[in-house]
Amino acid sequence: MNPKSQFIRTLNEGPDPGVPYTILAGDVSRYDEPSDPFFSRLIAKAGQSILFDSLFRHSANDIAVDVESIRTTGKSSVHAASVDVACHHLNYFSSEAGREALRRHVALSTRASE
Repeated sequence: MNPKSQFIRTLNEGPDPGVPYTILAGDVSRYDEPSDPFFSRLIAKAGQSILFDSLFRHSANDIAVDVESIRTTGKSSVHAASVDVACHHLNYFSSEAGREALRRHVALSTRASE
């Protein structure tokens, strides 16, 4: 997604809907899950290559988006919680690291709202 596209600008400039949400910001350089299927490990390895370093200017990324861009929520980020996780773009919800980050955040959010 192009952060300068009209669609993304409209989302970022719109009013805060008041709905809590979690942003998972994956960093493929921290990814290491030996039990992951071959394809997923291959994708993660590709994301740590010289090509991806040059594409993302050596900044942390999830193989599709740089972490700074992932965390960008526009002007109304009061309901967003950003969680750094050792995942890549294709396995946020299937990797143990991604699922554990969501479980922790949901537990904390539930306690805070009680």
